[in-house]
Amino acid sequence: MSEPASYRDAMEELQSIVGDLERDDVDIDVLSTKVRRAFELIEFCRSRISATELEISQVVAALEREDPD
Repeated sequence: MSEPASYRDAMEELQSIVGDLERDDVDIDVLSTKVRRAFELIEFCRSRISATELEISQVVAALEREDPD
């Protein structure tokens, strides 16, 4: 499946999948596909969070280097 366009899109799709999985009528033939997609979305979100944390850390470090104190 394709990569989501944004973190928000990934979270919305993930919430939809979780909703589907919480229902008792999930087709067993679709279950593994949904679980696999949920895993991909979780990995995508983790990657975005890590990249954002790194970027923020770099900006903060740059600001601290520029601080005259």
